[in-house]
Amino acid sequence: MENIKAIAFDLDGTLLKSNGKIDDETKIYIQKLMDLGLKIIIATGRCLYDALPVKKELSLETPLVTNNGSRVYYKDKLIKEYEINKNIVNQILDLKIDNDIISNLYYNEDWFVEKEIFVKEIVEYQEKTGYKYKISNFNNFRDKNITKMVYIGDHDKLLELEKNIQNITNEIKTMFSTEYSLEVINANTSKAHAVFSILKDFNIDKKETIAFGDGFNDYELLNEAGMGFIMGNAHYKLKNSLPHLEIIDYNDNNGVLKKLKNIFNI
Repeated sequence: MENIKAIAFDLDGTLLKSNGKIDDETKIYIQKLMDLGLKIIIATGRCLYDALPVKKELSLETPLVTNNGSRVYYKDKLIKEYEINKNIVNQILDLKIDNDIISNLYYNEDWFVEKEIFVKEIVEYQEKTGYKYKISNFNNFRDKNITKMVYIGDHDKLLELEKNIQNITNEIKTMFSTEYSLEVINANTSKAHAVFSILKDFNIDKKETIAFGDGFNDYELLNEAGMGFIMGNAHYKLKNSLPHLEIIDYNDNNGVLKKLKNIFNI
């Protein structure tokens, strides 16, 4: 398609299968698209250390958007950064957090918690990715800009926490990457903002872009791209919130590859 010049991919639940791997045929097909001149961008909620293995697996020199748009890398260099201001960080750290909610703080590309976590999914995630948290008192980050906060827990409790966070200032935004994971980032960024900012540097308009995603943090990217495709495995609330977009096959059924072949026919 001559009017398509770029493709943005989410990772988990989209480009990656449930085992955290990319299908070999998908990797080859994406390389073919790059050879045709299309700009490929990875846009993930993961941090750099967590996303780099996937980028290396693709063997592509491609822009990498991490932390839901808070940090952008290209050719192994940090080119854009959107942090939470230290004054706001102090106010967030002053909030009383329910004991059942797991708080995570990201400073640059390091992941911090205040105590050991024994939640099965988090333990398995560390084992699968090799990206491990560090333990530190969050008061050590007072008066410092940070990348983001992530809270994991019961959805209803997270909704209450979200209200309290939103009452602090309009200089931060909240989003659910999953139903049980609430993220807090700089209000001036998102996956969409970061991706389209990069593409503008390459003289590519957002309407000349295709986007694939499955999470609530992909909403803006999917909605603003010229063509947005929702994974079949996406949460029903995301599907319902973007009824005008096509829902494709599941990530474990190579949904991305099937749709790319349907679009480009190469």
